[in-house]
Amino acid sequence: MTAQVSMPDGSAVSADVEEFTTEPMTPDDSSAPIRSVEVPEGGHMDYYRVREDDFVRRNPGVDPPEYYSNYGDKYLKKFSEETAPKLSEAGQEWLDETREALQVKTEDRLLQDPAGFADLERDSEAFREFEFDIHPDAYVESGLADVIAENPMDALEIGLTPDLSEWKSTDTWKQAGETVWRISGELADQLLDGS
Repeated sequence: MTAQVSMPDGSAVSADVEEFTTEPMTPDDSSAPIRSVEVPEGGHMDYYRVREDDFVRRNPGVDPPEYYSNYGDKYLKKFSEETAPKLSEAGQEWLDETREALQVKTEDRLLQDPAGFADLERDSEAFREFEFDIHPDAYVESGLADVIAENPMDALEIGLTPDLSEWKSTDTWKQAGETVWRISGELADQLLDGS
């Protein structure tokens, strides 16, 4: 399938990718194209497992990026199953939008350059850095500042979801710092505007 991806400058690029199916994969399918995953509204609950399975299919004997299972899938489940019930309705909507945004941003990168994405996946640390770099955009674009302005306790629940061991990583501090910086500006604007 050829997919069209809109670029930030308004141009469009085409990429040849195979749509994800649930059909069984052959054991050595390394010559097969990378598969794109259609992201439904609210995101795909098995997204990171599907991406990991696709990597393994294309790269027999090569370890998949650690991000897929050690961060992406782990926190998709933790936020969805443990944190979501503690959030306000607006916080739950934010969570759904953020889950979807993270997955769409990953798929957009894949569709922009399938071969480059496949190379990026083979460098676990670089892939983790790419994924962490898209987190602040997904959080802010999904309306985190509005959620916090309306329900400050949601910020606490969201912030306490990651394991304490995550805070040993500079990547965690980097994404948290950028997110706080960006939503602080939005919250200040809201206070000044009286909204």
